Amino acid sequence: FEPRMIFNEQVQCMSRATVERLGRAVSKAPWASEASYARCEVVPGHRGDVMLGLCLAEVGIGPYSDVADRWGREYFLNYRMEDMVMHAPYNAYGDMMPDPRKIESNAAIHWRGKAHIFMPCLEINQFWASPYPISFHDYKDTSQLRHVHDIFMGTAKCEGC
Repeated sequence: FEPRMIFNEQVQCMSRATVERLGRAVSKAPWASEASYARCEVVPGHRGDVMLGLCLAEVGIGPYSDVADRWGREYFLNYRMEDMVMHAPYNAYGDMMPDPRKIESNAAIHWRGKAHIFMPCLEINQFWASPYPISFHDYKDTSQLRHVHDIFMGTAKCEGC
């Protein structure tokens, strides 16, 4: 098995019909200088994934729900592999998070609305990524992806995993 690291962004797989509906929504979306995150808008910035979700929701399209294995470990990760511990649900809900209604951490942002995925396995799992991940996010330097490859091959150690 040779792991292939070719993608550094969240994976979006869409049908032709979805792309057409999304295109119509975006072509009618208002332009703004700053995102309100209340509706589909065309805005500059780095939260394109959030805006994509809003635009898709406006045309009645939701994400595919099969994103985790039966132990609540996700395949598509919106963080670096080395940041896995920092993104554990314990850091979003429970003793580590004084008020779970607030979004005070990256872990809280990641796990918001996903209780059905992690709650059944909260006391069981040590790791929250599938042993067969499809994607990681936030690698700005391609040499870091080579390091992930080396970890999967067993020739490097993951300090934060």
